[in-house]
Amino acid sequence: MRSFSSLPISLLLIIYIQCAIAQEKKCYNADGELDSTYAPCNQTATHSGCCAVNRTTGSPDICLSNGLCMATNNEFIGTIWQAACTDPTGQDPSCPKICPSSTYI
Repeated sequence: MRSFSSLPISLLLIIYIQCAIAQEKKCYNADGELDSTYAPCNQTATHSGCCAVNRTTGSPDICLSNGLCMATNNEFIGTIWQAACTDPTGQDPSCPKICPSSTYI
């Protein structure tokens, strides 16, 4: 007969591993440099567009379902733009590519 006391420990281990995996997702700006200001819009995807939701000054961006970002800062409020991606090369299809030669649209 299986011990029920091992079930909570197993469950906690699974939760811990899932949290560690989610925290590993990093965002890279257009030139491939790591940028901690950005966070993935889709935490469960292999790769995802990223928005500046971790800003320490001003208002954070809003992640849109298409991987683009919407600014909430007063001077840029409502501006839709492409930002960073979890793929440092930016080549994954999940990375926004609305204006490949520009950061802003």
